Amino acid sequence: MYDDRRETATMTFFKKSDLILIVLLVFIALGVWWTLPWLRAGKTPVAEIYEGNRLVKTVALTEGQTEVFHLEGIDNVTFRLNAEGSIQFLVSDCPDQICVQTGKLSKIGETAACLPNNLLIKIVPRKFQHKDDHPDIIVH
Repeated sequence: MYDDRRETATMTFFKKSDLILIVLLVFIALGVWWTLPWLRAGKTPVAEIYEGNRLVKTVALTEGQTEVFHLEGIDNVTFRLNAEGSIQFLVSDCPDQICVQTGKLSKIGETAACLPNNLLIKIVPRKFQHKDDHPDIIVH
């Protein structure tokens, strides 16, 4: 006799090994996210201000100090060092004002750029400051 029942194929979106891999990657990401502040703790941040690829000024981000300053020869951009230990672009003549809207920078790894004026602020730990006698990168 002819059997009219057809086998229905069940489609699975995830295999068991896929699910294990996703869970493992989520745990690794959470672990890195959770331990990163501990790795940065205890390192005093400084702000390095670059014009192009040339380090122009290094500013210590110490709490309690407030200062508004310009870089020598660049009067159209104003920086502000804030009392809570942060730095920001205060005024710029660039048309889009993205650098000003970036806000305050205080954590190691944060950056802000004013591309029309070719300026960059980079927050780094004090002991890893840029030195002219050290290479920026080594490729093996």
